[in-house]
Amino acid sequence: MRAGGFRLARYAVLFNSLEFVLFLPIVLVVHFLVIPRARWRWRKAFLVAASYGFYMSWNPFFGLLLLTSTLVDFFVAPRDRRGANAVATAAGCWRSAW
Repeated sequence: MRAGGFRLARYAVLFNSLEFVLFLPIVLVVHFLVIPRARWRWRKAFLVAASYGFYMSWNPFFGLLLLTSTLVDFFVAPRDRRGANAVATAAGCWRSAW
């Protein structure tokens, strides 16, 4: 099975799949009920890990793309904040998207 030029994994977790219908409630329960609210860093780390797992279940290469985008945004965003103006913000959004 192919979609958009990529070969779909056999057990891809797509937004309109039964797997996602099971995946999302489990992630939400763990996030809101299992991890204490005081451990907000753990909660964020869990959501990031779940997101990476979700995207990598379709194609592991997407995990590398997501990691690259995350690292670029993490290291470049503080510089964009220092010179915060409309042009810098638009350029940052454009850079992040591409």
